[in-house]
Amino acid sequence: MIIKGTCQKRELPQKIHDAILGAGSNWQEISSNKTQDFKWDGVQSDGWVFKSPPIGTKGESVILQMKHMDFNITSTSGSVGNGGNHFCFWLSDNYEPSITPNTSGTFTSKGTFHSWIFTHIDAVNCGPLAKYDYIVDVLDHRIMILIQRHNETINTYPQFIYIGYTEPNTNLEGEDYTNQFIVGSNVNNGGSTVAYVSWHKASNGKYNGYAYTSCTLNAANPNPMGLYLLSPILVTGDGGTGMPNTGPLGVLSGLYGLPPSGIINNDTIMIGSDEYKVFALSQWSINTRVSDYGGHTNYVYYQNGITPTMIAMKVN
Repeated sequence: MIIKGTCQKRELPQKIHDAILGAGSNWQEISSNKTQDFKWDGVQSDGWVFKSPPIGTKGESVILQMKHMDFNITSTSGSVGNGGNHFCFWLSDNYEPSITPNTSGTFTSKGTFHSWIFTHIDAVNCGPLAKYDYIVDVLDHRIMILIQRHNETINTYPQFIYIGYTEPNTNLEGEDYTNQFIVGSNVNNGGSTVAYVSWHKASNGKYNGYAYTSCTLNAANPNPMGLYLLSPILVTGDGGTGMPNTGPLGVLSGLYGLPPSGIINNDTIMIGSDEYKVFALSQWSINTRVSDYGGHTNYVYYQNGITPTMIAMKVN
């Protein structure tokens, strides 16, 4: 299920919420305290908690807590909520809503905090009325979101986030680990290198682990046959948290890498009746340690979880 549209920045959270729960989706929103207090640490509300249907042979669900900064505020600062263009994510094994209305529920094995910064920070931090395009692609096993500025030029500063399992028919999951990942562009997740992704429960049963992605790109677009090749992106446990030689964990579904030659941001590739949109992550790619993007008191890394600078997503 793919939902796309254009809205003001202040409308983005609700639009994304509604898309995740849209017609055809099997996800639920189960939070007992949906208040958005714009906090990412300390005593805080739950915000939205999304639950996927049971996935794979173990029948586990993705439990995704999603919050955001106050998009009605133009400028960032250290004050609560003044976090600029940030969404906040956590994964958990389970969530039990409170029986008392407007009271936070109980998370089981709640993972570490992730912040995702979308688009570029301009002189006014892309104010509340700034227009954005969004694409929300929802499958039972994962959610993928892309946000970009609504511009008439090729400079739209696209960013993506992928949350959940790899493609089910490629998912190699052991008894003591859970292949739920958070992969994105410009993500603060504790990593300091490109292609580092969060692994909710790694291959030694350790929570808040990490894995890596890899993608083999063709040298140029198009190839000698005149084809634009979309390369799959693989998640591997090798070099990450857990047991040595864990090997491949699966392929990210619906996300592909391309070489940057012969193609530009927002180009369209048709494969039969399927339409794929191309996005240039390099238009705003941080990949370093910074302190001034949204009220964080300490320096943090914002890194890309994949190596390709051009991606393609199916949009129909």
